[in-house]
Amino acid sequence: MTRSESVNELAAALAKAQGDILNAKRDAENPHFRSRYADLGSVWDAIRAALSRNGLSIVQSPRLITTNEKVWLLEVETSMLHQSGQYLSDVLAVPLAAPTAQGIGSATTYARRYALAAFAGVAAAGEDDDGNAASEPPAVKPRDELETVTVQVLGIVKRAISNGKEKFVISADDKQTYQTFSVTQATTAKDAKAASHPVEITYKTTQYGRDIVALADATLEEPPI
Repeated sequence: MTRSESVNELAAALAKAQGDILNAKRDAENPHFRSRYADLGSVWDAIRAALSRNGLSIVQSPRLITTNEKVWLLEVETSMLHQSGQYLSDVLAVPLAAPTAQGIGSATTYARRYALAAFAGVAAAGEDDDGNAASEPPAVKPRDELETVTVQVLGIVKRAISNGKEKFVISADDKQTYQTFSVTQATTAKDAKAASHPVEITYKTTQYGRDIVALADATLEEPPI
């Protein structure tokens, strides 16, 4: 997350706004899961008046990026602005099965809805609705269960987050992304990509994504004992 040097006025305004924000109504239906969810319009209906009364606004900017012709990501940058000029901003990336018009459109709506609800503190998300057309649903795996994959690194993107920290998002040829705060792991991935070597990634799936626990060049031999 990026932010202005000071957010004291924004924080005070958001605290007041959240006192008036209610949960968004689940007034749309997901035919794939036969469930109801709060769509993007419902999230906006739940927050618009409270934000406006307190000098807050939201700007969302989508962009399509690719690290390789096989891996496409739809990113939505969401910024919360205060009338004082203070701001908070972060990016949500959604993987695309294919960069079609329908896929891009549905991924944009999906990312905007979840990012908007998260920024405003709205309990709005039901089952995956428009995201069905954006990408194939991942298999549900227990939290904190370690998994290991051997993949080719397609790209590495550095993201700024809060408290001056940076994380590295690694895209791979299995059409997944993995993230780490380790400069050493990111450097190993970068070197392996430059040498066209596969890497072995051990990771755990959390609410934030696939967090890398260990990463190594898969072509390097074990040192002799």
